[in-house]
Amino acid sequence: MKRVLLMTVGTGTRPDVDIAKPLVKSIKNSRPDLTCLIVTEASEKHGRRICREMGWPDDDVRWMMRKLPDPDNFEKVFLFVNETIQEIAARGYCTDDIEVDFTSGTKAMSAGALLASVLNRCGTAKYITGERHAGTVIDGTEEFRAISPSRVFALHDIRLVEEMIKNLRFAAAGSILAGLDREGLGPDNASRIRELQSAVQGFSAWEIFDHRTAYNKLRTLTASETRDFPIAPSPEAVEMLERLGKGIKRPDADILADLYNNASRRGHEGKYDDAVARLYRLTELFAQQVLHREFRLDTGDMELSLVPATLRDRFEKLRDSREGKIKIGLHAAYETLVQLGHRTGCLYMEDSTLQGLLRERNRSILAHGLHPVPKSVYEGLRARVSRLVSSEVQDFEGICSIVQFPWLSGVL
Repeated sequence: MKRVLLMTVGTGTRPDVDIAKPLVKSIKNSRPDLTCLIVTEASEKHGRRICREMGWPDDDVRWMMRKLPDPDNFEKVFLFVNETIQEIAARGYCTDDIEVDFTSGTKAMSAGALLASVLNRCGTAKYITGERHAGTVIDGTEEFRAISPSRVFALHDIRLVEEMIKNLRFAAAGSILAGLDREGLGPDNASRIRELQSAVQGFSAWEIFDHRTAYNKLRTLTASETRDFPIAPSPEAVEMLERLGKGIKRPDADILADLYNNASRRGHEGKYDDAVARLYRLTELFAQQVLHREFRLDTGDMELSLVPATLRDRFEKLRDSREGKIKIGLHAAYETLVQLGHRTGCLYMEDSTLQGLLRERNRSILAHGLHPVPKSVYEGLRARVSRLVSSEVQDFEGICSIVQFPWLSGVL
């Protein structure tokens, strides 16, 4: 691991003060493998003197010098130092191993160097302090104080993680949290990081229907009026996750609402093929729920004695020779409900628009076709499926809103 010290070199404020001496001490304190001196036209002579004090000949690989064109222009200083750090990194040095000393120079030089160190997440930024006389640190009283740019950047990263969670980018949010420098952030920020970690793990598990993990991670989160971005799920959502986490034996209102919300989030991301695939499954699941609840029928193992006589011969031909079970799909499930006289089957059969939109799913590359699903198909199918399920589940849309991800509740 090779260490680099990047140092701004100014002219000093008093001619009787040796500007080079404390900077030489800083170099000896850091003991870098490479020192980069950021000088100006006026301070180059001090940079040359530093090299002589360190015993570096002109061709020594232990130092490099870069001359600032305008030391009083903050933007130009920042861009110049940023490019210099990139140049050093291109030589094979890791930015984690770069230390930036912004003690000397104009205010623009110090501020620009510090900001560049933060942007590039350099390992350390330091400055020299000590007892002063006439504005100058007295020789022999120097202290080197360091800050961690990555620690400063951590506050920005917390906000970035919140934005990523808001946009359902849980894996990326988790990666940032794993790399956060938490030292010195304070109890409030440390607490927020723990909350965000639980949120990332919980909501990402919820997205893949791992309800038990989602419940265990999210149940400890509490709503806070002081947070700009809410991550605590509603009590109703936590209760739903607890029920689903115990295992789904038969389809019920909980899994219908959860699957509908999952489809809505895929649509929110613009993943209309995924969203429509979930809505298709929801339509099928709803028929399965009604058949089992009302008639004790299982579409994965149909009992012919409970099936209307008009369908028995046809269903018998569907019997699996290996398992001996009769399995029926979505359309046949609703046909069965029609023959059994249930209104859900009639609502489905009378809705030609719904059936047409479901056929569009078959043209999707995620089903049997090669075509992308347009937004209009997703939005139309979502509305029709919601209408169908609402015929049996009272206030289905309201339930879905309550158990949706908190920042999307009332939005989707």
